[in-house]
Amino acid sequence: MFFLLGTETAATAVGLTLRIRAMYLAALEDRARRLEVEHQQRVRLTAAAERSRVAREMHDIVGHNLSVMVSVADGAATLATNRREQSAEALRILGDTGRQAMDELRRVLGVLREEREHARSLSPQPGIRDLDPLLTRVRAAGLAVTYRTVGGLDALGDGVQLTVYRIVQEALTNTLKHA
Repeated sequence: MFFLLGTETAATAVGLTLRIRAMYLAALEDRARRLEVEHQQRVRLTAAAERSRVAREMHDIVGHNLSVMVSVADGAATLATNRREQSAEALRILGDTGRQAMDELRRVLGVLREEREHARSLSPQPGIRDLDPLLTRVRAAGLAVTYRTVGGLDALGDGVQLTVYRIVQEALTNTLKHA
């Protein structure tokens, strides 16, 4: 009886051990699959966020410069027309070409936002110290601009400086467009 009871207990223990081990391995495999899916989702989200950031940066950089060019060309065309100069038509063509380039830029950036490839920034992002060249270009376009800063600019983080730069850039672009 003792031998039979010992054999039955050992068989039950071995069976439970094997079953627990199989359940543990199944749980580990399930966890590995879930972690892989989460990793792939994180990679896709990161890539989408980076594509969106690149598209915004391209819009801000190229769109701003094209807007300035179009505004200057339109202003020069109006001035040339008022003075009855022959260059008026060429300046109108320049303005129209700039507007067409802006439309194509928007289309291309829309595609970029939907692409699956990961894009990386190859140059440093602009900051508050880069406002001087921006303001010089805007002043050359005929807009009188005055600005000043207060406090230590180096205390601001790169993200804050980029945000300030983009806000000023967008405000100047809108002012040129609608002035």
